[in-house]
Amino acid sequence: KALEGALPLQRDLAAQQAVLNRLEQDRQGIYNDQSRLRGNLESIPSGSDLAKRYLSELNAQEDQLKKITADITTTQKKAQEAQEKLNAYVAGLSF
Repeated sequence: KALEGALPLQRDLAAQQAVLNRLEQDRQGIYNDQSRLRGNLESIPSGSDLAKRYLSELNAQEDQLKKITADITTTQKKAQEAQEKLNAYVAGLSF
């Protein structure tokens, strides 16, 4: 029964880790797309409509990366807090 109390704490930690994984995947997807866009920019005339479009996409992605980085920092703190709560609970158990 004592370990049943740890389940909600473990679920919270797992949820925070899942969010972190998704954010890391999102960030990696943007990095990959940026690499593609930069490669495309090298092969087209600068100042063209397509170049402007690619630059606009890169700017939007940089904004997304900034938000994702902030979200990762916040979620890491939440995951650390969840881990500390779980550790404290388990350390406080006596059999």
